Amino acid sequence: MASKDKDTVWIPRLLLLGFLLVGVLFSGVGYYLSGWQRDFNARSIETTLQVLRIDSKQSRDRNAAETGKEITLYRPVFQRRNDAGEWETYAGNLWNSHSPHKAGDTVSGRYDPKTGEMVSIDMLGQMRGLGNIFYGLGAGMFLLAFGVIWYRRRKSAPA
Repeated sequence: MASKDKDTVWIPRLLLLGFLLVGVLFSGVGYYLSGWQRDFNARSIETTLQVLRIDSKQSRDRNAAETGKEITLYRPVFQRRNDAGEWETYAGNLWNSHSPHKAGDTVSGRYDPKTGEMVSIDMLGQMRGLGNIFYGLGAGMFLLAFGVIWYRRRKSAPA
C-alpha cells in the first residue's frame, strides 16, 4: 500500500502545476488584451467614425472536420474625415462572429494618427471585456491551485 501512495503522489503535484500554468497563460492573455486597449487609448484620439461597409468571409469552425460547417466572420470598415476634409478608410484585422455595427452607422471611436488604425468604442469595450474574462479565469486557476496547496498542508499537518 505504501508503494501505491508513493506512485500516485505526483498526480496532485502535476494537477497543481497544470492549474498554475493555465492561470499564468490566461492571466497573460488578459494582460495582453487589456494592455493593447490601454496603449491604443493612450496614443489615439477620440473621433466620430462612419461604417463604410461590413466585410465578411467564410471560415471553417473548430469542428469542421466532423461537421463540415463553415461560419461567417465579419469586420467593419471605418472611415473618417481628416483635418483637410478628406476621407480616410481603415479595414482592421479583427474578424468577429457577429457584426458589432451596420453599414452606414455613425459611431464613436478612436483614431491613431501614426498608424491610421480606427476602432469603435464598442469594439474597444469588447476587447476590455474579453481581457477581463481571461483575467478572471487566470485568477480562478490561481485560487484553485492555492486551495489545493492549503488543503494538502492542512491534511498533512499533525493533529
